[in-house]
Amino acid sequence: MRTVCAALCFSLLTAFPAMAGDKVIARVGKEPITQVEIQKAQAQNSDLTRQQVFESLVERRLILSWALQNGMTVSEGEIDTLQRSLMESNNLTAEQFQEAIKARGETSETFRESLHDQILINRAIGVGLRDQMSISDEEIEKVYQERFPPRESFKLSHILVKVDEGATETETEAAKTLAADIHTKLKSGASFDAMVRQHSQDVSSKDSGGSLGTFAEGELIPELEKAVLPLATGEFSGPVKTAAGYHIVLLESRD
Repeated sequence: MRTVCAALCFSLLTAFPAMAGDKVIARVGKEPITQVEIQKAQAQNSDLTRQQVFESLVERRLILSWALQNGMTVSEGEIDTLQRSLMESNNLTAEQFQEAIKARGETSETFRESLHDQILINRAIGVGLRDQMSISDEEIEKVYQERFPPRESFKLSHILVKVDEGATETETEAAKTLAADIHTKLKSGASFDAMVRQHSQDVSSKDSGGSLGTFAEGELIPELEKAVLPLATGEFSGPVKTAAGYHIVLLESRD
């Protein structure tokens, strides 16, 4: 069994309550693991991947469930002691400590709940839970793949004809006409790189052949993704209107 959860326990991974409209990704028994919970937990543990956070939350739920079923409890005094220890080890006053809790997006009550769960998890691990309960990598991988199927990624370049905010109808029409003219030249065999250097108004990518980098499916703005999805490698789109102006997008590769 993977050991990510043990590391997260010591960094006080918070079990965030489900919010209205929050998407339930998986359930461990009756306890849900939600989209927002995964996002917030990953924000607090940015060195971990999304899958590692998900696996840790699954393991956390299982350990807490086992501890409660076996009659383990935590006293308010134990929570107070751990809280004082955290304050002292971080050299914080009571006021600074409360500010740190707020910065985590928590209240005093939810933070004490996380301390309660932390102590309970450590206690369960301490009595040899890992020898009595296991969840295989295959089981975790299966749930993860069901909930987060692999997404295509696209390496893209573009030519941008800008339309500034507040542009007049005449200026917008001129940009549209220029984009259409560039597209016609490309279809007639003009070099994409040459058209980028001659016409693109994206100064950040112009000198690199219009390179935008690599994007996973769902990361592009909808207008561009809709245009890119039907393309084969080496093909380019027609002019696509976005808030920035008109783009002609070249699909360099897809995985």
